[in-house]
Amino acid sequence: HRLRSPGHGGLRVFISRGDMPKADRLIFLLEYLRLHPYASMQRLCQACGVTERTVYRDIADLQRREILVQFDAERGGYYLANKTYVQSLFFTAEEALAIQMALTARPLRQTGFGRAARSALEKIELATRSEIETSPEQINASFVLEPASVTDYSELEGVFNALQRAWRRRQTVEIEYESKSDPPGTPLKRLVDVYGAFSQGPKWYLVGYCHHFGEVRTFKMKRIRQVALTSQAYRLPDCFSIEQYVWESWSLFRGEPKVDVAARFSPNLAHLVLEERYHPTQRVEVLPDGSAIFRARVAGWREFGWWLRQFGEEVEAL
Repeated sequence: HRLRSPGHGGLRVFISRGDMPKADRLIFLLEYLRLHPYASMQRLCQACGVTERTVYRDIADLQRREILVQFDAERGGYYLANKTYVQSLFFTAEEALAIQMALTARPLRQTGFGRAARSALEKIELATRSEIETSPEQINASFVLEPASVTDYSELEGVFNALQRAWRRRQTVEIEYESKSDPPGTPLKRLVDVYGAFSQGPKWYLVGYCHHFGEVRTFKMKRIRQVALTSQAYRLPDCFSIEQYVWESWSLFRGEPKVDVAARFSPNLAHLVLEERYHPTQRVEVLPDGSAIFRARVAGWREFGWWLRQFGEEVEAL
């Protein structure tokens, strides 16, 4: 017998019922139940070409993924109780690799989003089809989106989870935050409307409207000790974009007036500003002697000045 399931540009054909991989079998089981609700255990075993014990294990596996397969005693068969099931998804080899890289990247794995990323990866691996079969371990060994970091945010899983719940529900949070300017061990309480979060290098930051200061502020995640959701609702401004918020500054300082900055890089270092894009507004002019003028418009000049210092006499601030 042959079992057929959707595939790239047509049908995937399995030479026999016994050679179907587990992921394929789970997808086939879901599709079969969708098309044949209240199928008996005998029919499921015949369709999948496996024993009752294997079908029971597959159903339990689906239950763990919150796909409810239940038994109707009156009709004597199984059905999808919540009317949802994992659709067969088809990706190219490049698309599948990109998804795996994103979900196994260290900025996610080493934060409170790590567990959610692992769960999502399991579900996508269950539902996807591609021309390659690569494990997350192989991806991590060969492709790295973010170098290894000494900063581990996994201990702040509760903080991350509470903040993302607050963002989804649009509920103001009360955070206990240890400001750098305050004595250690004396966290301040702040009411914050969560606008989002971003990573910069190995560090994660919360962006939100601070009720105490009456403006949007950036909070370092490592300094947040506790998060409590309040009953107070807020509305995320339609015009707010965290990408735009991060984009305007040179690094982290925000809310300062925008200024035009410029620096001349010697011929020895001109390649640095020609090869890399350090800011969305940057413009580079190459001079006849091989030096380069770097220009940009940023919110505040201090961080730009600190950045220039690392190059010493090879750079002149204009």
